Amino acid sequence: MYMAETIALTHQERWDGSGYPQNLKGEETPLLGRIVAICDVFDALTSKRHYKEAYSVERSMETIEEQKGTGFEPRLVDAFKKILPEMVEIVNSFADSEETAGEEHLLKIFRSASEKYIDSPLKSISSST
Repeated sequence: MYMAETIALTHQERWDGSGYPQNLKGEETPLLGRIVAICDVFDALTSKRHYKEAYSVERSMETIEEQKGTGFEPRLVDAFKKILPEMVEIVNSFADSEETAGEEHLLKIFRSASEKYIDSPLKSISSST
């Protein structure tokens, strides 16, 4: 519950302090919030909405990189970009299965990613803060 609270309260903060609700700047924002900020924007950009089509992974990463140092912590953008090919591979590995749909599909992707990839890049980031 602590992690959920931290994420909910801080994922809208920006690296340069222009976010909300507390206008936290840099490392004042907990690591969880800084990580989820990037993931949230990437998800929003790559998802179809009633008001826009889904952006490509490439266009989404360009947008995130444009905000490197202002919206997002530079080293987290670099880490996200480094593991992005593996994340795309995981998503694609589940895409062809009729059995994986909706929320169940997302949970399987998350479980697979967290077991295989997410821990090691995040451990190296958090150990250097």
